[in-house]
Amino acid sequence: MEKEQKATSKERKGRLIGQLKEISLLEVVEPVLKSGASAHLQVELGSEQGHYYFEDGRMVHALSTSIEGVEAAYHLISWRHGRFALARDKPSPAHTVEIEWIDFLRFYEEEIEKIVLEFVPEVEGGIYLEVRNQRGGKVFGTNHLFGASAADALGNLLADETLESRFAELRMHTREKYTCSHGDHLLLVKYLEEIRYCVLAVFADLGRIEYYEGWLNNHFEPRALEGVSLALEKADRMRIRGVILVVDDSPTTRAVLEDTLTQYRFKVVTAEDGYEALVKAREVKPQMIFLDVMMPRMDGYEVLSRLRSDPELEKITVVMLTSKELVKDRGAAFEKGADLYIEKPFTTRKILTIVENALGLE
Repeated sequence: MEKEQKATSKERKGRLIGQLKEISLLEVVEPVLKSGASAHLQVELGSEQGHYYFEDGRMVHALSTSIEGVEAAYHLISWRHGRFALARDKPSPAHTVEIEWIDFLRFYEEEIEKIVLEFVPEVEGGIYLEVRNQRGGKVFGTNHLFGASAADALGNLLADETLESRFAELRMHTREKYTCSHGDHLLLVKYLEEIRYCVLAVFADLGRIEYYEGWLNNHFEPRALEGVSLALEKADRMRIRGVILVVDDSPTTRAVLEDTLTQYRFKVVTAEDGYEALVKAREVKPQMIFLDVMMPRMDGYEVLSRLRSDPELEKITVVMLTSKELVKDRGAAFEKGADLYIEKPFTTRKILTIVENALGLE
């Protein structure tokens, strides 16, 4: 693949110029983002043009002929054909997005993991899945194999001395797929042209290779392609997903929730007690409130009652927070109008799932 990349791109007067044949734009911009250099990426296909600007390891501006505004940034992966030119040390004329590479990778891994987890219940013995880029570097890996022989089989299949050469053959299109087995486990490696990545998957059922291959081609690949745009959008720190008020007298709880939700692009406002909560709720009009039950001066139940009696605040989603010792009071929370009720301590994933489901977000 290195020879093919050199044949389709070259340096000319300080610019990297090439054709998007087997190269993904993600692999073109990755070194720029990792280096922190200022750069301008121009892509052309017929009359269509796209312009992307990078500074300090972030994409900071994007526009294209047919896609308006910041949406152009999230559709970077849609450029899978055409001519590109990458010029370094060219400042951006504007700052409309703020997408860091490390944030994008984290969100993309979450999107891929989601696709795999949806498939795991359909696969006897589970699945191991790995995604590699054109240079053979691992982009993503997850292991959901189970059973006594799974670890041994996986180790032997991944230790195959010919595996790297098989990847190269797949990337060069001299091989459609590669399969081998160890005991009851099957290794299936395919090059997925739309996302320009190789996928390595290990399954525990030798007799269903056509079913697994169909899933990779018809389900995993289009979902993984869509996942790039979703991850780019989620990673845009300038795109606030919603305003959330966190009310708790514990500094630790406030800090945990604020750090978690801010990381996922929510604007978080905090309050230490019930009186402050009511003032800030009227000021910022949040989409959701995390409300502790036991607080000084005014407890969570009283705050909830006042929220539900205020025409301007009554429709805000309220999630009550409490300790395990007060689980018996769950009924009182719902009677007073709580939408959800969760116990401390809670995981980051649980909080994020609650927020996204309650606000109808992806």
